[in-house]
Amino acid sequence: MAIHHTRSDIGALLGAGATIFETMHDLELQLKHNEINLYGWGEEYCILPEGSVTVTLEDDLNGKLDQLQVGDLLLFEELVPGPGGGEPDPSHRHVVRIIHLKRTVDPLITVDGSDQPTPVVTVSWAPEDALPFPLSIGENEFSHLSVARGNIVLADQGATLSSERLEPHVVPSRGNYRPRIYRDDITYSQPYDHSKASAEPAAGAITQDTRKSLPGITLQETESGSQWYPRRDLLGSYRFAHEFVLESGGNKQTQLRFGDNIVGKRPAAGLEFNVTCRIGNGKAGNVGAGVLSMLNLKGTDLLADDVSITNPLPASGGTERENMDQTRLFASHRFRIPERAVTADDYARMAQRHPNVQNAAGILRWTGSWNTVYVLVDRSGGLQVDKNFKAEMGAFLERYRLAGHVLEIRGPQFVFLDIALEVHAKPGHLRSDLKRDLLDISVGRGDQESGKKAIFHPDNFTFGQNVYLSQVVSAAAKIPGVESILPIRFQRWGLPYKGEMEAAVVQIDPLEVARLDNDPNAPEKGRIEFIMRGGM
Repeated sequence: MAIHHTRSDIGALLGAGATIFETMHDLELQLKHNEINLYGWGEEYCILPEGSVTVTLEDDLNGKLDQLQVGDLLLFEELVPGPGGGEPDPSHRHVVRIIHLKRTVDPLITVDGSDQPTPVVTVSWAPEDALPFPLSIGENEFSHLSVARGNIVLADQGATLSSERLEPHVVPSRGNYRPRIYRDDITYSQPYDHSKASAEPAAGAITQDTRKSLPGITLQETESGSQWYPRRDLLGSYRFAHEFVLESGGNKQTQLRFGDNIVGKRPAAGLEFNVTCRIGNGKAGNVGAGVLSMLNLKGTDLLADDVSITNPLPASGGTERENMDQTRLFASHRFRIPERAVTADDYARMAQRHPNVQNAAGILRWTGSWNTVYVLVDRSGGLQVDKNFKAEMGAFLERYRLAGHVLEIRGPQFVFLDIALEVHAKPGHLRSDLKRDLLDISVGRGDQESGKKAIFHPDNFTFGQNVYLSQVVSAAAKIPGVESILPIRFQRWGLPYKGEMEAAVVQIDPLEVARLDNDPNAPEKGRIEFIMRGGM
């Protein structure tokens, strides 16, 4: 909810020493969400341990929590007084984003004054938002020991102005348009996408990558209403893109640079712009908890008696502007990234920029009339380099291709494996269950709890990556119920044995990729066999 201020409004506030924050998204306030009791399932006192990612909230028969939903932010706050009856520990406050919500009842405890079971709501949040401290659940003679609070809205430092003016304010008919705006305090921040943030942990919403920050300024053509947006540079701007770059000019002024109809669009002669910008930067915005107290309700239907604010957590992330030496260093980095492929390795690096490519290798050969560059592509997930993908990759690399080079896109040279292990099960363990687990970690889903892929998942091997017998044996030995493992076969499929088992490694050449599909309908694409002994 950005409230646009005039220069006089801001001048008065800043002159009074105020630090101005604005909310980053709209929020429908719910009075009943100001304080939500944590539910202990009949226990008078219990502890929600550090690292917790779920808790149960107490509802009521009137549906106090009916409006609570996935994506909402909740603040957990401990109200236990400090030593000697002092204030609660302000560091025992933590914000999470709800990712799962379940409404149910406690059938064993009824609501006071009725025979209805107590309605409750169990909420969960992501591991990134895990509780960083133990939280007390229960109540004393004065209040509950801890509560949850809704009505949490993100805010960042800055004040939006809509009365700024470019000089010159009209685009000239000749020459480049390089207008100035007489401000050097424009806010820089990473653009905020509320719909995206609502699907991510709360921890990610309050951290920013300063290298992705953009100036808080937009331009609107006076007549057509078309918007122009700021960018860090125009190197990747399309020739019709309504984009510009902000450049510090010193002397409390900033200059705008537009495109030239090659990179970025050049504004048409005679255009005038309305300017909207935000001001406020640096460490001044890193205010402590409980500092924000005044609420500007201009432009809303709310009254001062209806709502009040506070910031339960300290603000963070505000950084001072870079000096000119830092600016030169980081500004030049973009130009050190090659945008033209000359060598075979260059083509391989460019191919790796494609989002569906795990790795790539290149070969440059003279084919009699011209130089041909063979780009071998290892696709993510082991997908096939088919006709359609070859065309897609050829178009992707075309912008980097050196004149005189002919591109040939190919898949990897796969090395299919042939492996057999004799596995002895411990007494009391079913051989069939053990074999299923062995296949699962080898070519199945892998270890889902830890997120590890199966050993021979295609993404685990790429060009020139050797396959070691110890990889398979050590992983198999970790499965409960395995007593011992004896390698029987370890070599390339369909080729003469060359001592790979004694060496405990299958050597993979730089342009080869190891593969083992274990498809019973296509054993020539690699197989792994477990010969089970012992057990039951």
